[in-house]
Amino acid sequence: METGKNPRFFSPLRGKSVLRRAAKGLEELFYPSHAMCLCCQSMIGQSREWICPECAQKLRENWRGNHVAAANWPLFRVAHAYRYQGPAAEMVLALKYRGARVLAASMARDMAVAYYALMVSEQPLVTAAPMHWMRLRQRGYNQAEILARTLCRELGLEYGQVLRKIHSTPRQTRLSAQEREKNLTGSMVAAREARGRTILLIDDVFTTGTTARTCAEALLAVGAKRVYALTYAVAGRSENTPSAFADTD
Repeated sequence: METGKNPRFFSPLRGKSVLRRAAKGLEELFYPSHAMCLCCQSMIGQSREWICPECAQKLRENWRGNHVAAANWPLFRVAHAYRYQGPAAEMVLALKYRGARVLAASMARDMAVAYYALMVSEQPLVTAAPMHWMRLRQRGYNQAEILARTLCRELGLEYGQVLRKIHSTPRQTRLSAQEREKNLTGSMVAAREARGRTILLIDDVFTTGTTARTCAEALLAVGAKRVYALTYAVAGRSENTPSAFADTD
């Protein structure tokens, strides 16, 4: 041992610092704090919400979460976080088709704000618009269920998958409202656990409302009290959005 120099011991404090740096490095590797925007693919960087500041501003301009949309039977009330255009549509696409599940947290937080506009009279049972098992097997996940479960954690609500899609239906892209209605007729069934419950139905996009109405009819048929619908985005005839987004599954 050299004289005049203290031996280098591995102190607990130094060990914690090393572990913190290692954990931070792993987090940065898998979830980089500055990376390509998942909406516009720009490389100017983003911070934790996975979209760049410009897209975040455009997203805020399309906010609809303070309004309750008009709803007809079998739906009681309907609310949406954003218009289905620009960054909102790109986020739906990234979650649905590109496996960007990291977006679910921020999407569900915005849906949680929109939830309060529904003024649900009692604690609801949250469920997701279902996918047929063959489509689910192909994709590997149901984006509506991911949003629903994340929303439940955000709001402290109960989740239950009380809907099942029993028929594999063709994709609804480019179908008219009447064709969508016919396409989904008889395709959904609900579990008896929905009896007597107020239901909050979650989906990523509300296009013509056919999927939500078909789900609501199945839920009311087994004795559900009311069905509210909440989606991340809503498409309208005035919205210039890619038709690929309009396919619920």
